[in-house]
Order: sequence, then C-alpha cells, then structure tokens
Amino acid sequence: MTITLKQDGNISRLVLDDSTRRNTLTVSMLEDMNAALEEAGSGHRTSVLELRGSGDVFCAGIDLDACHASNANTVALLTGLSKAIRRLRRLPQVVVAGVQGAAIAGGSALLTGCDFCCVEAEAKLGYPVTRVGLSAAVSVPTLQGKIGAAATRGLVLEGRVINGREAVALGLADQLAESRAELDELTEARCQNLAAKPPNALKTTKAWLNELESAGDDLVLDAALQRSLDTAVHSEASEMLEKNWIQKRTAS
Repeated sequence: MTITLKQDGNISRLVLDDSTRRNTLTVSMLEDMNAALEEAGSGHRTSVLELRGSGDVFCAGIDLDACHASNANTVALLTGLSKAIRRLRRLPQVVVAGVQGAAIAGGSALLTGCDFCCVEAEAKLGYPVTRVGLSAAVSVPTLQGKIGAAATRGLVLEGRVINGREAVALGLADQLAESRAELDELTEARCQNLAAKPPNALKTTKAWLNELESAGDDLVLDAALQRSLDTAVHSEASEMLEKNWIQKRTAS
C-alpha cells in the first residue's frame, strides 16, 4: 500500500507513504488514497484528519512517466486527483495538512481540498504543469476559493513555483514553520486543538462553509476536470511530455 491510515483518538492520520518516489501520485496511490478517504469519512469516528507525506517531500505531483507512457494514464491520474480533492473537501472531518520539502502540481492541488495547511518556509509549491502541456484547471475551483482569482491566474498560467512564505502570503497555506521539527509541532498542535472541540459543531460548520463555495458544485468541478482532460489528449501534451522524458533520461 502507498497510503497509510490510522486512527489516533479523535484524529485520523493519513500518510502518502512512498518516500522513495517522493510520494509521486501514481494511479494506484490515488486509488488507495480515495479508498482511505472514503473509509475515514464513512464511519465518522473522528473529527479531524491529518494529511502528511512520508520522507523529505510531501508530494512531487502526478506521475509524469506514466503520462508519457499513455494518454489513458494521464486521464486516470487527473480523474483520480479530482476525486481526491473532492473527498478531502467533503469529509466530515476538518482536514489539516503538514507540508515539508515540496508540494508540486498535484501535491498543491491536494492542499486546495484541505481546511488548513502548515508549510515549511523553504518548501516549494506551485503548478508548473503548463511546461509539459497540461492544465491545472482540475484544481482551479478549490484553489481560487483559497487565494482569489488574480493570484490563481498567476500561479496556473505562469506556472511559477513559490516557497512556503509566499504560499502563506497568498493563502494557499495558513501557518508557517521554520523547520521540519516546528512543522511537526505546529501541525500536531492544530490537530489536537481542533480534536478537542465539539465534533458536531465542527462538522456542521464545515458542511455549511462548503455549501457557500462553488467548489462544492459537481458541475463546476466536472467542468474543471474536463478542461484538464482536454489538454491531456492534445498532441501538444504528447510532444511536451516526450521532451520532458528525454531531458530526464539525458540528465540521469
């Protein structure tokens, strides 16, 4: 399994657990993650879910080697990512992410489904997928809800990679840690603080906040996914992914 899920009192702890691959989102990992999120949400046994990545990197994004191998893989990855974002957003639990090292493209997309995010100051975040002919549209509804329209345009059109300080300034994350040790402490403290609050009040309030956002509308989210899928099957993506694959092989 590439995902671990454990219950710790009133906190569910979900870990992306493939550190040897920098927790790259493969088709199987997204399948495991969506199954774990369904399990966590179905029992309503906890009121908080902590989302972390094992090792030095939270998540390096979707598996570009798999995208290079076939359009079908790209479609499966983007569809699985869209499901994961929706499940995170719609969980009855309040979701707290702790981000070390990097959360690139699909990694940043997952954060847009979370309620809170603590990030290392020097962690790298962003959506550089336009460089390989793909679109970050799949997470635009939830991203725009966090950082606003203008900042969203900057991140997804320019494909910039920002650090943790910039992520907090924009609103993609909301709490800054100067070290990995402080990240662990701050993330745990927030989880414990939330877990001590009345669970029904938390669940009801989160559900109402979701109702107020267009990001909770499946029509909007389906349309966002389709925009990303449109780029996935375009010849431009195939050409750019081939160039990226050759560059990686040459560099290694």
